[in-house]
Amino acid sequence: MVTRYGRRTGGTPAGWREAGRSIARNPLILACLGGAALNALGIGVPLGLGAVLDIFGRAALAFGLLSVGAGLSFADVSRAGVRHAGRGIAATCAVKLIGVPLVAALACALLGLEGVSAGVVILFAALPTASSSYILARLMGGDAPLMAQVVAATTVGAAFTMPVALAVLG
Repeated sequence: MVTRYGRRTGGTPAGWREAGRSIARNPLILACLGGAALNALGIGVPLGLGAVLDIFGRAALAFGLLSVGAGLSFADVSRAGVRHAGRGIAATCAVKLIGVPLVAALACALLGLEGVSAGVVILFAALPTASSSYILARLMGGDAPLMAQVVAATTVGAAFTMPVALAVLG
């Protein structure tokens, strides 16, 4: 939907064909499809490429967070109004860092999932918003400055909520 209704010149939504082309050219989607194809065919990572991909993978988080930091714009917060933007970001943080892990814990309880498996589900649910969401918002015409603020806020907030989740699971 971001592709179809993101910021466009003239303010008109993209057509379905244009939206489909944009999604088909998205590097994150292409990488996922390529990896799934290699896995499904039993080929795996081509010889010699594994070490290079491992180096890129280790650097991806740092580069993603650097791009989020570069995209942070306090002028955008001022323009939207600090109180309005702050409330939306606080609500997003509360849902992502508290609500989603609680729903995951409830789902684990209802499905009878216990121990390490339930802990992994809950911890994954408690993670902050991925930096790739900022990159996708930027690529697909979404509100990238707002997404940068959400990523930054949930990353800082997770420093407080993840230890609580670990303590509860421990």
